[in-house]
Amino acid sequence: MIKKVSKICKYILVLIGVFFIVMAFDVFAIEGYTLWELVGGFLISCSPGIGLILLTVILWKHDWILGIIIIVLGTFFIFFFGLLEEFPERLLVFFVIVVPLYFSGIIFILKRLQTKA
Repeated sequence: MIKKVSKICKYILVLIGVFFIVMAFDVFAIEGYTLWELVGGFLISCSPGIGLILLTVILWKHDWILGIIIIVLGTFFIFFFGLLEEFPERLLVFFVIVVPLYFSGIIFILKRLQTKA
C-alpha cells in the first residue's frame, strides 16, 4: 500500500514542479522589457519547478534521500514565500505547495523505514 502512495507522491512532486513552470509564464505579461529580459526572467522564475522535477527524477529510486530533501525544501519554501509573516493571507499557498511537500517527504521516509524493518 505504501509503495503505491509513494509513487503517487512522486507524481504529485512532478505536478508541483509543472505548476511552478506554468506560473512562471506570467513574466511575459510585464511590459517595458525586451524579449531577452523576459526570457531571462522566465528562466529564473521556472528554475524552482525545473529543480523540483529534476530532483524527483534523479532520486526516483532513493526514497530516503528524496524524503529528507523534500522536507528541507518545504521548510525553505515557508521562508521563501514569506508564509510566516503573512500567514493568514498566504494559507492557500501553504496548502497547495508546502503541505504536499511535507506529506510526500514523510511518506518517503516511512516507506524506507517500513522496507528496512
